[in-house]
Amino acid sequence: CETNDPTFAFTYEQAVKRDRFSPDQRYRAFVRNVLRDFGNQAAIFALDYFYQSEKSVTQFSRGIAYAPAWSPVIDRIALVSNESGNDEIWAINRDGSDPRQLTQDTFGWWDKHPSWSPDGRQIVFWSNRSGERQLWIMDADGRNPHMLALPGGENWDPVWFKSTELARYTFDE
Repeated sequence: CETNDPTFAFTYEQAVKRDRFSPDQRYRAFVRNVLRDFGNQAAIFALDYFYQSEKSVTQFSRGIAYAPAWSPVIDRIALVSNESGNDEIWAINRDGSDPRQLTQDTFGWWDKHPSWSPDGRQIVFWSNRSGERQLWIMDADGRNPHMLALPGGENWDPVWFKSTELARYTFDE
């Protein structure tokens, strides 16, 4: 997101930060590099502010995981992983159970930067499926993906604005 408007930039930045928190703000999803058998790998973790502890969420065998976005209505995190070969959108429970690949292609497209709708029924993301970075939307289970705008410009890093409440905790990322 590029803009010269400092108010918009601040609002966008806060929405991105808020996307990483669970609905009750007890947990925050974040990315950390972990050492696996084949080297360093980016993985998603959840920080529990109540118990001041953190736990690994993703345990992919080959792929990295990044760009977490917490559902505003359930304990589920959308993320990007290349576990299946391409950058795809996945969803997983906070405890690491039930990882599901939501987007899938064989053409090497990139699907990135997921953000849940306020009711948790849809996920917006960007993809280069059209040859340009464009905003796409799909149902939360990965069905019905479609482009939000006509090709002819580049759009990326969407965030679905869900709350005027700032994140309870501050952090640098």
